Amino acid sequence: MSKEKLTRKEVSQLNYYDFKAYLGVPLFQFGGLRVAEDLIRRCGIHEESNVLEVGCGTGFMACRISEEKNCRIVGIDISERMIGMARERAEKLSLEDKATFRVADAKELPFEDNTFDVVFAQFVTVLLDKKKALAEFMRVLKPGGYLGVVEIFKDTLIPFETSQEIHEAERILSEAIELDFHLSTPTQWKSWFTDAGVQKIQTAEHKRIAVLETLKFIKIVGILPAFKIVFRYLYHLFFNIGVRRRFLPTHRAKKNLLRRKNTSKYIGVMICVGFKSTKKILVVSRGSSITL
Repeated sequence: MSKEKLTRKEVSQLNYYDFKAYLGVPLFQFGGLRVAEDLIRRCGIHEESNVLEVGCGTGFMACRISEEKNCRIVGIDISERMIGMARERAEKLSLEDKATFRVADAKELPFEDNTFDVVFAQFVTVLLDKKKALAEFMRVLKPGGYLGVVEIFKDTLIPFETSQEIHEAERILSEAIELDFHLSTPTQWKSWFTDAGVQKIQTAEHKRIAVLETLKFIKIVGILPAFKIVFRYLYHLFFNIGVRRRFLPTHRAKKNLLRRKNTSKYIGVMICVGFKSTKKILVVSRGSSITL
């Protein structure tokens, strides 16, 4: 991957996701590779599919799908650094003709209506205005095509003290990633999908995501490369006060969400998938619609 070398000051000025990319972290989502692959299976991707990944990061999942399914896939991300690394990854794997990447904003996708057979996003929609984002995803999706997301969620019923701890972790992560990080319930996610006109919605919920996260990381990069990434991170954390001040609090926040028994049992990862009808759907109120 990228051989980019930055000064200590430049590293300390990277945003959260660019810093992770600089370290060589291949995938930016809670849950794990198994959950991501379950999403892809539910979306029915095959050789003839034209796929869009929103928030592709460094292109790991897009290249993996293109390689395994021999399909065309476009990855978009707002980070120029990540798109550069995604292009390097595709070139290294000789996938330039199948997997292409471009800088773009998920809120204003630079594609015509009804372009893609599958649109999916992993741990991206949670950071956006859900209604506007899902409407935009549906706009570029072909009739009969599949829309899928993987997102972290919280249970509906949580004790007050625990909900306050979760809220504090959300606040810390929002500051670190400089985006609004706020967990929603499975019911809310299904409602947003319904409001967007998504049909035959399927969901799957996974708990114990801290375990999945660790296993995923090792499976993707291998034991030795994983050790090198962790070593690089600890090096910057120890020797770069800017990195330490900005990102050390995220460890405490993630620990509160994913590893503490009193909070982690209320947190999980949710797959939500459905398709765009070949008929026009007029949504008249939450949970109800008219087929034209």
